[in-house]
Amino acid sequence: MTLRFAMLLMPALFYGASAAAQTDSNLQMALDAYLNAHYQNQDFMGEVLIADTDNIIAHSIVGMADIESQRPHAANDIYHVASLTKQFTGAAIAVLVSRGQLSLDSTLGELLPDFATGISGAADISVLQLARHEAGIADYNNFPDYARMSRSAVTLDEVLAWIDQQVSQAEPGAYRYSNSHYAILARIIEQVSGMSYTDFMQQTLFEPAGMHHSGHFRAEDIVPGRVAGYDPGHGLSLVNAPVLDNSMKLGSGSLHTSAFDLLNWHRALQRHDVLDEKTQALYLTPGAHDYAMGISVGKDSSTGETVVHHDGKSPGVAAWFKRWPESGKVLIVLSNVNTGVLNRMKTDLTELVNGKPIDPPALRQIRALDKQLAEAAPGTYQFPPATRIGITRSQDGLTLYWGDGGLPQHLIPLADSDWFLMGSRGDRIRFVSNSQGEINELEYDWGGGIERCPRLPL
Repeated sequence: MTLRFAMLLMPALFYGASAAAQTDSNLQMALDAYLNAHYQNQDFMGEVLIADTDNIIAHSIVGMADIESQRPHAANDIYHVASLTKQFTGAAIAVLVSRGQLSLDSTLGELLPDFATGISGAADISVLQLARHEAGIADYNNFPDYARMSRSAVTLDEVLAWIDQQVSQAEPGAYRYSNSHYAILARIIEQVSGMSYTDFMQQTLFEPAGMHHSGHFRAEDIVPGRVAGYDPGHGLSLVNAPVLDNSMKLGSGSLHTSAFDLLNWHRALQRHDVLDEKTQALYLTPGAHDYAMGISVGKDSSTGETVVHHDGKSPGVAAWFKRWPESGKVLIVLSNVNTGVLNRMKTDLTELVNGKPIDPPALRQIRALDKQLAEAAPGTYQFPPATRIGITRSQDGLTLYWGDGGLPQHLIPLADSDWFLMGSRGDRIRFVSNSQGEINELEYDWGGGIERCPRLPL
Protein backbone atom coordinates (compact mmCIF):
# COMPACT_ATOMS: atom_id res chain seq x y z
CA MET A 1 0.00 0.00 0.00
CA THR A 2 1.30 3.45 -0.86
CA LEU A 3 2.53 5.42 2.12
CA ARG A 4 2.08 9.14 1.61
CA PHE A 5 3.90 11.71 3.65
CA ALA A 6 3.00 15.41 3.68
CA MET A 7 6.64 16.49 3.78
CA LEU A 8 6.02 20.17 3.19
CA LEU A 9 3.86 20.40 6.30
CA MET A 10 6.60 19.17 8.62
CA PRO A 11 9.53 21.22 9.87
CA ALA A 12 13.03 19.98 9.16
CA LEU A 13 14.74 18.51 12.20
CA PHE A 14 18.47 19.05 12.74
CA TYR A 15 20.65 17.69 15.48
CA GLY A 16 24.28 18.58 16.04
CA ALA A 17 26.43 15.58 16.88
CA SER A 18 28.42 17.50 19.45
CA ALA A 19 28.20 21.25 19.48
CA ALA A 20 31.57 21.60 21.18
CA ALA A 21 33.22 19.56 18.46
CA GLN A 22 31.89 21.58 15.54
CA THR A 23 34.63 23.90 14.38
CA ASP A 24 33.09 25.67 11.37
CA SER A 25 29.79 27.42 12.08
CA ASN A 26 29.53 28.86 8.56
CA LEU A 27 29.92 25.43 6.99
CA GLN A 28 27.37 24.03 9.45
CA MET A 29 24.82 26.68 8.49
CA ALA A 30 25.40 26.06 4.78
CA LEU A 31 25.01 22.30 5.25
CA ASP A 32 21.80 22.75 7.25
CA ALA A 33 20.29 24.99 4.56
CA TYR A 34 21.35 22.62 1.78
CA LEU A 35 19.88 19.49 3.38
CA ASN A 36 16.71 21.30 4.41
CA ALA A 37 16.08 22.23 0.76
CA HIS A 38 16.54 18.63 -0.38
CA TYR A 39 14.29 17.50 2.47
CA GLN A 40 11.53 19.86 1.33
CA ASN A 41 11.76 18.26 -2.13
CA GLN A 42 11.49 14.79 -0.54
CA ASP A 43 14.85 13.91 -2.05
CA PHE A 44 16.70 13.34 1.20
CA MET A 45 16.27 12.18 4.79
CA GLY A 46 19.22 11.13 6.89
CA GLU A 47 22.51 12.65 7.86
CA VAL A 48 25.70 14.19 6.53
CA LEU A 49 28.88 14.22 8.60
CA ILE A 50 31.99 16.21 7.70
CA ALA A 51 35.03 15.64 9.90
CA ASP A 52 38.79 15.30 9.99
CA THR A 53 41.09 13.13 12.06
CA ASP A 54 40.44 15.12 15.24
CA ASN A 55 37.27 17.19 14.87
CA ILE A 56 33.68 17.05 13.69
CA ILE A 57 33.48 20.01 11.34
CA ALA A 58 29.75 19.85 10.57
CA HIS A 59 26.97 17.35 11.16
CA SER A 60 23.33 17.67 10.07
CA ILE A 61 20.48 15.22 10.57
CA VAL A 62 17.12 15.75 8.89
CA GLY A 63 13.81 13.96 8.52
CA MET A 64 12.33 10.73 9.75
CA ALA A 65 13.94 7.40 10.53
CA ASP A 66 10.46 5.87 10.45
CA ILE A 67 7.59 7.90 9.01
CA GLU A 68 4.85 5.55 10.21
CA SER A 69 5.92 5.75 13.86
CA GLN A 70 6.97 9.41 13.48
CA ARG A 71 10.48 8.61 14.77
CA PRO A 72 12.92 11.36 13.77
CA HIS A 73 16.43 10.55 12.67
CA ALA A 74 19.05 10.67 15.42
CA ALA A 75 22.78 10.18 15.79
CA ASN A 76 23.80 6.49 15.72
CA ASP A 77 20.87 5.45 13.53
CA ILE A 78 21.72 2.29 11.63
CA TYR A 79 21.54 2.50 7.82
CA HIS A 80 21.89 -0.11 5.13
CA VAL A 81 24.76 1.21 2.97
CA ALA A 82 24.63 -1.20 0.00
CA SER A 83 27.86 -1.09 -2.04
CA LEU A 84 29.86 0.74 0.61
CA THR A 85 30.27 -2.86 1.79
CA LYS A 86 32.80 -3.54 -0.95
CA GLN A 87 35.57 -1.44 0.61
CA PHE A 88 35.45 -3.67 3.70
CA THR A 89 35.56 -6.86 1.65
CA GLY A 90 38.55 -5.40 -0.21
CA ALA A 91 40.22 -4.46 3.07
CA ALA A 92 39.71 -8.01 4.37
CA ILE A 93 41.43 -9.38 1.27
CA ALA A 94 44.34 -6.97 1.86
CA VAL A 95 44.65 -8.19 5.46
CA LEU A 96 44.85 -11.83 4.34
CA VAL A 97 47.54 -10.90 1.83
CA SER A 98 49.51 -9.02 4.49
CA ARG A 99 49.38 -12.10 6.73
CA GLY A 100 50.78 -14.28 3.97
CA GLN A 101 47.60 -16.36 3.83
CA LEU A 102 46.66 -15.26 0.33
CA SER A 103 48.29 -13.90 -2.81
CA LEU A 104 46.62 -11.38 -5.11
CA ASP A 105 47.88 -13.56 -7.96
CA SER A 106 46.06 -16.64 -6.64
CA THR A 107 43.49 -17.85 -9.14
CA LEU A 108 39.96 -19.18 -8.92
CA GLY A 109 41.26 -22.44 -10.31
CA GLU A 110 43.46 -22.76 -7.23
CA LEU A 111 41.08 -21.35 -4.63
CA LEU A 112 37.61 -22.41 -5.80
CA PRO A 113 38.18 -25.11 -8.45
CA ASP A 114 34.64 -26.51 -8.35
CA PHE A 115 33.16 -23.06 -8.97
CA ALA A 116 35.69 -22.15 -11.66
CA THR A 117 35.13 -25.34 -13.61
CA GLY A 118 31.60 -24.33 -14.55
CA ILE A 119 32.58 -21.01 -16.17
CA SER A 120 34.80 -20.94 -19.22
CA GLY A 121 37.84 -18.71 -18.63
CA ALA A 122 37.27 -18.44 -14.87
CA ALA A 123 40.08 -20.72 -13.71
CA ASP A 124 42.78 -18.15 -14.51
CA ILE A 125 41.00 -15.17 -12.92
CA SER A 126 43.09 -13.71 -10.09
CA VAL A 127 42.01 -12.34 -6.73
CA LEU A 128 43.24 -8.90 -7.80
CA GLN A 129 41.09 -9.00 -10.95
CA LEU A 130 38.05 -9.80 -8.82
CA ALA A 131 38.81 -6.96 -6.38
CA ARG A 132 39.28 -4.43 -9.20
CA HIS A 133 36.21 -5.57 -11.17
CA GLU A 134 38.41 -6.81 -13.99
CA ALA A 135 37.36 -10.47 -13.81
CA GLY A 136 34.57 -10.21 -16.39
CA ILE A 137 31.96 -12.29 -14.55
CA ALA A 138 28.45 -10.98 -15.22
CA ASP A 139 26.73 -8.99 -12.48
CA TYR A 140 24.03 -11.01 -10.74
CA ASN A 141 21.95 -7.83 -10.50
CA ASN A 142 21.22 -8.38 -14.19
CA PHE A 143 20.22 -12.05 -13.96
CA PRO A 144 16.57 -12.77 -14.95
CA ASP A 145 15.58 -14.06 -11.50
CA TYR A 146 17.35 -11.32 -9.51
CA ALA A 147 14.06 -9.89 -8.21
CA ARG A 148 13.10 -13.25 -6.70
CA MET A 149 16.54 -13.98 -5.28
CA SER A 150 16.90 -10.53 -3.74
CA ARG A 151 13.82 -11.20 -1.59
CA SER A 152 14.93 -14.67 -0.53
CA ALA A 153 17.03 -15.92 2.35
CA VAL A 154 19.94 -17.61 0.58
CA THR A 155 23.35 -18.91 1.61
CA LEU A 156 26.63 -17.92 0.02
CA ASP A 157 26.80 -21.46 -1.40
CA GLU A 158 23.47 -20.86 -3.15
CA VAL A 159 24.60 -17.48 -4.50
CA LEU A 160 27.75 -18.99 -6.00
CA ALA A 161 25.75 -21.89 -7.46
CA TRP A 162 23.38 -19.31 -8.97
CA ILE A 163 26.27 -17.40 -10.56
CA ASP A 164 27.74 -20.67 -11.84
CA GLN A 165 24.39 -21.59 -13.38
CA GLN A 166 23.80 -18.22 -15.04
CA VAL A 167 27.31 -17.49 -16.35
CA SER A 168 28.82 -19.71 -19.02
CA GLN A 169 31.89 -17.62 -19.83
CA ALA A 170 34.04 -15.00 -18.10
CA GLU A 171 35.69 -12.18 -20.05
CA PRO A 172 38.55 -10.99 -17.82
CA GLY A 173 40.58 -7.91 -18.61
CA ALA A 174 38.56 -4.73 -18.96
CA TYR A 175 36.81 -3.03 -16.05
CA ARG A 176 33.25 -4.26 -15.59
CA TYR A 177 31.54 -3.49 -12.30
CA SER A 178 29.91 -6.63 -10.97
CA ASN A 179 28.45 -7.58 -7.60
CA SER A 180 29.22 -11.19 -8.49
CA HIS A 181 32.95 -10.49 -8.06
CA TYR A 182 32.44 -9.56 -4.42
CA ALA A 183 30.28 -12.56 -3.59
CA ILE A 184 33.17 -14.68 -4.86
CA LEU A 185 35.64 -12.68 -2.75
CA ALA A 186 33.45 -13.28 0.32
CA ARG A 187 33.76 -17.01 -0.25
CA ILE A 188 37.54 -16.69 -0.73
CA ILE A 189 37.75 -14.89 2.63
CA GLU A 190 35.91 -17.79 4.26
CA GLN A 191 38.02 -20.40 2.47
CA VAL A 192 41.34 -18.83 3.43
CA SER A 193 40.53 -17.65 6.98
CA GLY A 194 38.55 -20.68 8.09
CA MET A 195 35.90 -18.33 9.50
CA SER A 196 32.52 -17.16 8.30
CA TYR A 197 32.63 -13.91 6.35
CA THR A 198 30.59 -12.10 9.02
CA ASP A 199 32.78 -13.31 11.89
CA PHE A 200 35.99 -12.43 10.06
CA MET A 201 34.78 -8.91 9.30
CA GLN A 202 33.63 -8.38 12.88
CA GLN A 203 36.82 -9.59 14.50
CA THR A 204 39.36 -8.31 12.00
CA LEU A 205 37.92 -4.94 10.94
CA PHE A 206 34.83 -3.73 12.79
CA GLU A 207 35.85 -4.26 16.42
CA PRO A 208 39.46 -3.03 16.02
CA ALA A 209 38.17 0.08 14.22
CA GLY A 210 35.57 0.85 16.91
CA MET A 211 32.64 0.06 14.61
CA HIS A 212 30.40 -1.27 17.36
CA HIS A 213 27.09 -0.61 15.56
CA SER A 214 27.98 -2.37 12.30
CA GLY A 215 27.06 -5.76 10.94
CA HIS A 216 25.71 -7.73 8.02
CA PHE A 217 22.06 -7.83 9.04
CA ARG A 218 19.27 -9.61 7.23
CA ALA A 219 15.77 -8.20 6.76
CA GLU A 220 14.33 -10.47 9.48
CA ASP A 221 16.91 -9.49 12.14
CA ILE A 222 15.87 -7.20 14.98
CA VAL A 223 18.34 -4.30 14.86
CA PRO A 224 17.77 -1.49 17.41
CA GLY A 225 18.06 1.88 15.71
CA ARG A 226 17.75 0.56 12.16
CA VAL A 227 15.94 3.02 9.91
CA ALA A 228 13.05 2.25 7.56
CA GLY A 229 13.70 2.68 3.82
CA TYR A 230 11.71 4.80 1.35
CA ASP A 231 11.60 5.39 -2.38
CA PRO A 232 10.19 8.39 -4.27
CA GLY A 233 6.54 7.90 -5.17
CA HIS A 234 4.22 9.76 -7.51
CA GLY A 235 4.39 13.52 -7.22
CA LEU A 236 5.73 14.82 -3.90
CA SER A 237 5.31 11.59 -1.97
CA LEU A 238 7.35 8.74 -0.57
CA VAL A 239 6.53 5.03 -0.58
CA ASN A 240 7.87 2.17 1.49
CA ALA A 241 10.82 0.61 -0.29
CA PRO A 242 10.66 -3.09 -1.21
CA VAL A 243 12.00 -5.27 1.58
CA LEU A 244 15.04 -7.16 0.30
CA ASP A 245 16.89 -9.90 2.16
CA ASN A 246 20.53 -8.90 2.24
CA SER A 247 21.82 -12.45 2.59
CA MET A 248 22.19 -12.48 -1.20
CA LYS A 249 24.43 -9.37 -1.01
CA LEU A 250 26.99 -10.82 1.39
CA GLY A 251 30.34 -9.28 0.50
CA SER A 252 28.97 -6.86 -2.07
CA GLY A 253 26.14 -4.92 -0.42
CA SER A 254 25.08 -6.37 2.92
CA LEU A 255 26.53 -3.93 5.46
CA HIS A 256 24.48 -1.89 7.94
CA THR A 257 26.35 0.81 9.84
CA SER A 258 26.19 4.32 11.32
CA ALA A 259 27.79 7.63 10.43
CA PHE A 260 30.00 7.55 13.51
CA ASP A 261 31.10 3.97 12.81
CA LEU A 262 32.17 5.10 9.34
CA LEU A 263 33.99 8.03 10.93
CA ASN A 264 35.78 5.58 13.23
CA TRP A 265 36.70 3.49 10.17
CA HIS A 266 38.19 6.55 8.48
CA ARG A 267 40.18 7.49 11.58
CA ALA A 268 41.39 3.92 12.07
CA LEU A 269 42.69 3.95 8.50
CA GLN A 270 44.36 7.32 9.06
CA ARG A 271 46.14 5.94 12.16
CA HIS A 272 46.92 2.59 10.43
CA ASP A 273 45.14 0.78 13.27
CA VAL A 274 43.49 -1.88 11.07
CA LEU A 275 45.67 -1.76 7.95
CA ASP A 276 49.33 -0.91 8.35
CA GLU A 277 50.95 1.48 5.89
CA LYS A 278 52.13 -1.25 3.51
CA THR A 279 48.78 -3.07 3.54
CA GLN A 280 46.87 0.16 3.02
CA ALA A 281 49.06 1.07 0.05
CA LEU A 282 48.18 -2.31 -1.47
CA TYR A 283 44.50 -1.78 -0.67
CA LEU A 284 44.41 1.64 -2.35
CA THR A 285 46.41 0.93 -5.51
CA PRO A 286 43.93 1.33 -8.38
CA GLY A 287 43.67 -0.54 -11.64
CA ALA A 288 43.22 1.00 -15.05
CA HIS A 289 39.74 2.31 -14.22
CA ASP A 290 40.81 3.99 -10.94
CA TYR A 291 39.14 1.22 -8.95
CA ALA A 292 41.26 -0.30 -6.20
CA MET A 293 40.16 -3.06 -3.80
CA GLY A 294 36.52 -2.22 -3.22
CA ILE A 295 36.88 1.54 -3.51
CA SER A 296 37.59 4.15 -6.19
CA VAL A 297 40.77 6.23 -6.04
CA GLY A 298 41.14 9.54 -7.85
CA LYS A 299 42.02 13.22 -7.57
CA ASP A 300 39.98 16.08 -6.14
CA SER A 301 39.35 18.33 -9.14
CA SER A 302 39.63 21.46 -6.97
CA THR A 303 42.66 20.68 -4.81
CA GLY A 304 44.49 17.93 -6.68
CA GLU A 305 44.50 15.88 -3.47
CA THR A 306 44.06 12.11 -3.63
CA VAL A 307 40.51 11.03 -2.74
CA VAL A 308 39.01 7.61 -2.14
CA HIS A 309 35.27 7.12 -2.39
CA HIS A 310 32.35 4.79 -3.03
CA ASP A 311 28.59 5.14 -3.15
CA GLY A 312 25.79 2.74 -2.39
CA LYS A 313 22.25 2.68 -3.78
CA SER A 314 19.43 0.24 -3.31
CA PRO A 315 15.71 0.43 -2.55
CA GLY A 316 15.46 2.72 0.47
CA VAL A 317 19.20 3.45 0.44
CA ALA A 318 21.51 6.21 -0.75
CA ALA A 319 24.99 6.40 0.78
CA TRP A 320 28.37 7.93 -0.01
CA PHE A 321 31.74 7.77 1.73
CA LYS A 322 34.61 10.01 0.61
CA ARG A 323 38.04 10.41 2.21
CA TRP A 324 40.91 12.82 1.67
CA PRO A 325 43.76 10.75 3.23
CA GLU A 326 46.40 13.48 2.88
CA SER A 327 44.47 16.12 4.85
CA GLY A 328 42.49 13.64 6.95
CA LYS A 329 39.06 14.92 5.92
CA VAL A 330 36.04 12.68 5.44
CA LEU A 331 32.53 13.19 4.07
CA ILE A 332 29.79 10.70 5.02
CA VAL A 333 26.31 10.78 3.48
CA LEU A 334 23.64 8.36 4.71
CA SER A 335 20.01 8.45 3.59
CA ASN A 336 16.99 6.20 3.96
CA VAL A 337 15.54 7.61 0.73
CA ASN A 338 16.71 6.09 -2.55
CA THR A 339 17.34 9.58 -3.80
CA GLY A 340 17.87 10.50 -7.42
CA VAL A 341 19.92 13.56 -6.44
CA LEU A 342 22.90 11.69 -4.98
CA ASN A 343 25.17 12.59 -7.89
CA ARG A 344 24.36 16.28 -7.50
CA MET A 345 24.96 16.01 -3.75
CA LYS A 346 28.37 14.43 -4.35
CA THR A 347 29.48 17.44 -6.39
CA ASP A 348 27.94 20.06 -4.12
CA LEU A 349 29.14 18.58 -0.83
CA THR A 350 32.67 18.14 -2.15
CA GLU A 351 32.66 21.85 -2.99
CA LEU A 352 31.41 22.58 0.54
CA VAL A 353 34.19 20.51 2.12
CA ASN A 354 36.68 22.44 -0.02
CA GLY A 355 35.38 25.74 1.35
CA LYS A 356 33.36 26.81 -1.67
CA PRO A 357 29.79 28.18 -1.52
CA ILE A 358 26.96 25.99 -2.78
CA ASP A 359 23.37 26.79 -3.70
CA PRO A 360 20.53 24.80 -2.16
CA PRO A 361 18.15 23.30 -4.75
CA ALA A 362 15.02 25.23 -5.65
CA LEU A 363 11.69 23.97 -4.38
CA ARG A 364 10.45 21.48 -6.95
CA GLN A 365 7.20 22.33 -8.71
CA ILE A 366 5.09 19.63 -10.36
CA ARG A 367 2.19 19.76 -12.78
CA ALA A 368 -0.96 17.74 -13.11
CA LEU A 369 -0.66 14.67 -15.30
CA ASP A 370 -2.41 15.16 -18.63
CA LYS A 371 -5.19 12.56 -18.85
CA GLN A 372 -4.76 12.01 -22.57
CA LEU A 373 -1.02 11.43 -22.17
CA ALA A 374 -1.63 9.12 -19.22
CA GLU A 375 -3.84 6.92 -21.40
CA ALA A 376 -1.58 6.99 -24.45
CA ALA A 377 1.90 6.58 -22.89
CA PRO A 378 1.74 3.03 -21.41
CA GLY A 379 3.56 0.44 -23.48
CA THR A 380 7.02 -1.01 -24.10
CA TYR A 381 9.96 1.03 -25.38
CA GLN A 382 13.52 0.03 -26.26
CA PHE A 383 16.50 1.73 -24.69
CA PRO A 384 19.48 1.22 -27.04
CA PRO A 385 20.77 -1.20 -27.84
CA ALA A 386 18.28 -3.78 -26.55
CA THR A 387 16.96 -3.02 -23.04
CA ARG A 388 13.20 -2.92 -22.68
CA ILE A 389 11.46 -0.15 -20.75
CA GLY A 390 7.88 -0.70 -19.60
CA ILE A 391 5.54 2.20 -18.88
CA THR A 392 2.39 1.41 -16.90
CA ARG A 393 -0.53 3.47 -15.64
CA SER A 394 -1.77 3.40 -12.07
CA GLN A 395 -4.35 5.43 -10.20
CA ASP A 396 -1.60 7.84 -9.10
CA GLY A 397 0.25 8.34 -12.38
CA LEU A 398 2.86 6.70 -14.63
CA THR A 399 5.48 4.18 -13.57
CA LEU A 400 8.58 2.98 -15.45
CA TYR A 401 10.10 -0.51 -15.21
CA TRP A 402 13.56 -1.41 -16.48
CA GLY A 403 13.87 -4.77 -18.21
CA ASP A 404 11.74 -7.71 -17.16
CA GLY A 405 12.22 -7.59 -13.40
CA GLY A 406 13.21 -4.03 -12.58
CA LEU A 407 11.88 -2.16 -9.58
CA PRO A 408 9.33 0.60 -10.21
CA GLN A 409 10.46 4.13 -11.02
CA HIS A 410 7.57 6.52 -10.43
CA LEU A 411 7.47 9.41 -12.89
CA ILE A 412 7.08 12.93 -11.49
CA PRO A 413 5.66 15.46 -14.01
CA LEU A 414 7.79 18.62 -13.75
CA ALA A 415 6.12 22.03 -13.96
CA ASP A 416 6.70 24.31 -16.98
CA SER A 417 8.08 21.31 -18.87
CA ASP A 418 7.10 18.15 -20.70
CA TRP A 419 9.77 16.19 -18.82
CA PHE A 420 9.13 13.64 -16.08
CA LEU A 421 11.63 13.05 -13.28
CA MET A 422 12.35 9.37 -12.65
CA GLY A 423 11.99 8.79 -8.91
CA SER A 424 15.04 7.20 -7.40
CA ARG A 425 17.31 7.40 -10.45
CA GLY A 426 17.10 11.15 -10.98
CA ASP A 427 17.01 10.70 -14.77
CA ARG A 428 14.35 12.41 -16.93
CA ILE A 429 12.11 11.17 -19.72
CA ARG A 430 9.56 12.71 -22.05
CA PHE A 431 7.16 11.21 -24.55
CA VAL A 432 7.35 12.11 -28.24
CA SER A 433 4.46 11.95 -30.74
CA ASN A 434 4.56 11.44 -34.50
CA SER A 435 2.74 13.57 -37.06
CA GLN A 436 -0.49 11.65 -36.39
CA GLY A 437 -0.30 12.55 -32.69
CA GLU A 438 0.57 9.00 -31.62
CA ILE A 439 3.30 8.46 -29.04
CA ASN A 440 5.99 6.55 -30.89
CA GLU A 441 9.07 7.01 -28.70
CA LEU A 442 10.40 8.43 -25.47
CA GLU A 443 13.51 10.50 -24.95
CA TYR A 444 15.66 9.45 -22.03
CA ASP A 445 18.01 12.01 -20.44
CA TRP A 446 20.47 10.18 -18.19
CA GLY A 447 22.72 13.17 -17.55
CA GLY A 448 25.30 12.23 -20.15
CA GLY A 449 23.14 12.63 -23.23
CA ILE A 450 19.64 11.92 -24.51
CA GLU A 451 18.76 8.48 -25.84
CA ARG A 452 15.85 8.00 -28.25
CA CYS A 453 13.83 4.95 -27.28
CA PRO A 454 11.35 3.75 -29.95
CA ARG A 455 8.03 2.29 -28.92
CA LEU A 456 7.77 -1.42 -29.64
CA PRO A 457 4.69 -2.91 -31.32
CA LEU A 458 2.27 -4.86 -29.16
